[in-house]
Formats: sequence, C-alpha cells, structure tokens
Amino acid sequence: MENAIEQRKLVIYDLVGIGIGPFNLGLAALSQPIKELNCLFIDQNKSFNWHPGLLLANTTLQVPFIADLVTFADPQSPYSFINYLHVHNRLYKFYFYENFFILREEYNHYCQWVAQQLDNLKFNTLVTDIKQINTDSDGKIYQIFIKNLVDQTISKIYSKHIALGIGTSPQIPAKFSKIKHPNVLHSANFLKYESRLRNLESICIVGSGQSAGEIVLELLKQQGEHPRQLTWLTRANGFFPMEYSKLGLEHFSPDYMTNFYQLDNTTKRALIEKQGLMYKGISKQTIADIFDELYRQTIANKSQPLNLLANTNLDEIDVNNSSSAQQINLHTNNLLNNNTQQFMCDAVILATGYAMQNTRLLNSLKHDLIQNNINSYALNADFSLQSKSINKNKIFMQNNSLNSHGVGSPDLGLGCHRNIIILNSILGYEYYITQKNTVFQNFNFNTQKGHECVTYTTYH
Repeated sequence: MENAIEQRKLVIYDLVGIGIGPFNLGLAALSQPIKELNCLFIDQNKSFNWHPGLLLANTTLQVPFIADLVTFADPQSPYSFINYLHVHNRLYKFYFYENFFILREEYNHYCQWVAQQLDNLKFNTLVTDIKQINTDSDGKIYQIFIKNLVDQTISKIYSKHIALGIGTSPQIPAKFSKIKHPNVLHSANFLKYESRLRNLESICIVGSGQSAGEIVLELLKQQGEHPRQLTWLTRANGFFPMEYSKLGLEHFSPDYMTNFYQLDNTTKRALIEKQGLMYKGISKQTIADIFDELYRQTIANKSQPLNLLANTNLDEIDVNNSSSAQQINLHTNNLLNNNTQQFMCDAVILATGYAMQNTRLLNSLKHDLIQNNINSYALNADFSLQSKSINKNKIFMQNNSLNSHGVGSPDLGLGCHRNIIILNSILGYEYYITQKNTVFQNFNFNTQKGHECVTYTTYH
C-alpha cells in the first residue's frame, strides 16, 4: 500500500474535516488563506443548514455577533459577520437594530453565505470508514472511505490530519426511544411538525432548556388561533435562567479552557456537575416573554393555558389504543414527595437535548486510541486524540471535549479559539495568535503554566 501511494502520487490532503457544522465551517474559512495547507471538508447533507427545525421567528443565538466563524482569529477576514452585513447592505440596519444577538435565521444565512464562497467544501458525501496506513514520506496517514450520495460511487481519499466535526443528534431517553406514535416527538424537528399540532387539544413539553422554553413560548403565542391546554414539566427544581453574568461568562474564555484542561479528572467532573446552568438553562428574555404572555392571556382571570410542573419526572409514556385518537398517557412522579400522577395529552414534545453522535468512524483505529476513565476517547491539549503509538499526524475532535476542556467546549464563542489551536498545531507554529490573558479572573487553579500546555512542533 505504501509503495502504491508513492508510485501513483495520490493527493494527500493536509487536513480533511468530516462534518460541516459551524465549527468545521469556521475551520474551513480560517484554513482558506493558508497557502501551505491543502484542505477538504465533507458532509453528507446537501448543503449547510443549521438546526432548521428550530429556526423559529425572533429566536436568537445566545452569544454576541462577534462569536462568528472567524473574528476572534482574524477580524479582517472576508468571512466575518460584519463583512456579511456589509455585502448585503445591512450594516446600518444592524446598527439601528441595537442588538448584539444575531437572529438564528440570519446566522444560518450568514453561514450559508460563507459556505458558498469556499472552494474546500464537498457536500453529499458520506464517510464510511477511516483507516491508518504508512507512507515513506509522510509517516502514518489516514485513508478515508467516502460514498458519493448522488451517484452512489465509493472512493478513497488520503489526509495527514482529520478534524472530526460530526456534531450532535437529538437525544431521546432510552425508555422512550422505542415508542411508536406520530405525536411523540423531539424538539429538534419542531418546525417540521408544528402545523399538524394546531388542531390538537392538549400538548405536553418535557424539559427546561432553551429549546423547551422557545417552543412553549411559540405555542403560547398561537393560543388565539389554536387554543390548547399546554403542560410544561421538568425534573429540574424549576424553570431557571442560564447563567449570564459578566464574570460568569468568563468561564467561556480561552484562559478558563486552557487551565481547566490541566486539572485532574475527578476535579473536572465535580466542576462540570455544578455548572449545568451555565449552558443548560433558559435565557432570561425567553422566561420573561413566557411570563408576560401568561399575564396577558389571563386578564380578567381567564383560564391559564399553561400548567408548569417542576420537580416532576416523566416515568412512562404509553398509548391508549382504546381511543380512536390514540391519546398519549403520561405517568409522572413528583421528586419532592413521590406522588404519582397520570394525565392524557394528544402530543408530547421531548426537549431532552442532544448527545454526541456515535464515534463508530473511529472503530478501525480504536486499538491505537487511549480511552479516559469515562469510556470516551482521551484528548490532548490541542484537541487531538491521544494515541498509544507515536504519530505526527492527528485526529482533532470538534465539540466533544466538555469533560477534558470544560464548560465552554460546545459554545460557539470558543469554536474559533479551538480552530486556532488546531491549525497552529498542524502547522507547527503560531499562524493565528492564541489569545491569552482574556479575563479579569485568575483561572490558574493549581498552576502558573497558562497556555504553555499547548506546544507547537514544526514538521514542515
């Protein structure tokens, strides 16, 4: 195989990105001006489309516009959100808009605009396997098996490095995953099925994160034309806001991420368990809008359209087959007093979050990969997978580093920082400046090493 590659002089990419979400799209944009890198990014979808099922009107990102694909690395990049506004003659309109938070629909259009300008993206392409092979000149490289979803042809490409950005998928609790009912739904696809909910009499929403809050608000706003009894339940202690104080936000910084990485695993787990509301709560604005809508709809003591149940676990879902409408029977348990309750509804929306997609693509390589103590692959400081053998070529993980790098790992605001680290690591030198001393707090928990835990070794 090694000699065949050398003799045929096949193209060996410096980096192949698998999956094109915001993180790998940002990596593609930042790699574009680096002339010494030959990169390709592939995705099985037809085009870029970010969470289309949740692009509700007036919903925004939960990070300011400066957390776009490139600005934290290169504010002068042609792929910045500011340049997007300039090109679309919306700079003054955004200026008068006076809102740091981009509408989700506009963020999606911004990312699509960037994707259309890049020549290193390939859609309609499915990766089926990854193997490692030896070459005479480049050491161990990666052989990537791909399937063209248009003509169904199968081929292979080769790369020194890989950025795995396969993202997340809707998470349904295992005990509910096998339920077959057209109205037992996940929040991720809300806009796809929303129209068929309009004539139902009762809907239950499960969960207390941002998606649940936005769906509850949307359903409340529809009450005038489509009156329904709504129930919102969560096993959490309440419907709490996400932490968004200025000092709290400093946990979403390069400094915190770098120093968190250097903690021992036991301390990391303990910290993460206490930080749920930093990334799992509801925005204060959404909570306020829900409250205001309830206040307006109950003028003159009208019947309250929404029943809110905190500290309530959904134990079981079963379908009443004796009913022509096949109503859904929910079995709940109050976690404070263990009282159980059953009630019927016509639809249940599970806003139960997302989980990292299965890393089966790494199965052919797992014999050489190191696992950590929570049965996931261990990461180096530069977000590359730790391996048992020495190899200068790496596989980098996008957004699968919560347990190693901290609470900011899934956040759009740190995607650019991670991409800086990845590109600099591949190049062996600091092409993009790594931001340091970005916060007022001292996050050097047990060390003064700071960013020195990430080192760049030149192989070119």
